[in-house]
Amino acid sequence: MSLRERTRAFVRALILLSLLLAPGLARADEPTITIAAGDNKRSFTRDELLARADATTIEVARDITYRLPMSYRAAASRQRDRGGRARRFRRAASARPHAQYR
Repeated sequence: MSLRERTRAFVRALILLSLLLAPGLARADEPTITIAAGDNKRSFTRDELLARADATTIEVARDITYRLPMSYRAAASRQRDRGGRARRFRRAASARPHAQYR
């Protein structure tokens, strides 16, 4: 095998390897929820919502869908402004359910 043929084989192998590895290097954006109310528009990531101080854990003894004991994290859907009035801008939060096998 000549040097030219070996170089071509090496380049082909390198291209094939890069094509096989490229999809693994691509990363998806973090899941977000975008809420719009009038001109007000906000986006939240799952981690931002779950880190809130008012996030609560909800325990379900036997979830109707999964038929297992489940645990959910959720945040309040309304927040009061400094004047004590409920904001028209709603915040929603929930996490993926986390199975708790007992």
